[in-house]
Amino acid sequence: MHRNGPQITYLAYADDIVIFSSGNSRSIKLIMEQIRKYERISGQMVNKDKSCFVTRPKTCAYRINRLRVCTGFLDKKFPFTYLGCPIYIGKKRISYFDGMVSKIIKRLNAWQGNILSCGGRQVLIKSVIQSLPIYIPSAINPPKGTLELMERHIANFF
Repeated sequence: MHRNGPQITYLAYADDIVIFSSGNSRSIKLIMEQIRKYERISGQMVNKDKSCFVTRPKTCAYRINRLRVCTGFLDKKFPFTYLGCPIYIGKKRISYFDGMVSKIIKRLNAWQGNILSCGGRQVLIKSVIQSLPIYIPSAINPPKGTLELMERHIANFF
């Protein structure tokens, strides 16, 4: 964050919020003050088990521990998932999209033992399998290898 910029910026979607901060004591105190104010006014409590903070990869342990104590939140490492999409630093990796591929594999494996006609398999692929990975590819372009892996599993089932 730029030194002369705002101390806090955020992204919000429904009841999820991502807060970006420089991580200095003043910013963290301001964030926690606003969270406590929100809890007091709304009567809703922030779920500390679902809340976390993410620091840059080479942040020292002292600073991470200080943030844990100040916020009461645990820390997470990159990559992590937010609203079903992988959030990562650097180059896209196939492993970041393993969840999307594993959903398809799990569904296909459940059907594998069934005696299905060619038409039955086609209907299942078109109506169920192709609708599973719609959200993530619309938000983030997965690597070509991920799409090829999904196609290979679908072809083997067919």
